[in-house]
Amino acid sequence: MPLTSIETIRQAETRIAPYIRRTPLLYSDVLSRVCHKEVLVKCEIFQRTGSFKMRGASNCILQNLVLAKTNGVIAASAGNHAQAVALMSNLTGIKSTIVMPSFTPAIKVQHTQRWGAEIVLQGDVYDESYEHALTLAKEHGYLFV
Repeated sequence: MPLTSIETIRQAETRIAPYIRRTPLLYSDVLSRVCHKEVLVKCEIFQRTGSFKMRGASNCILQNLVLAKTNGVIAASAGNHAQAVALMSNLTGIKSTIVMPSFTPAIKVQHTQRWGAEIVLQGDVYDESYEHALTLAKEHGYLFV
């Protein structure tokens, strides 16, 4: 797999900027001491979903915006990625479907629904949810995020 160019990264940064919170880098005393190097921690907990996953989900949806707006999006996840896809879909007026394993804690389902996603509980393990999401994407033309 080829390395991602700095130009590709800068394009993604520009593309997602309106939807992403700028988060601070904080110096970590403990990690710096352990690593014998200066370590800075990116505080992605300050994203609206509490995770860095918002960056990748936003970039994917925005790169495929015509398909996403036309057919909707789908993802398989039991947590942070689900919430990121749901939030970005909500912000851009796109229908989202999230396939989650049947064991997904109710609080994670609720947090994802809060952003407007339709939840499908399918599968006893993540791989089964993933396969079901791929099947639904193919059947309905959804963008798989």
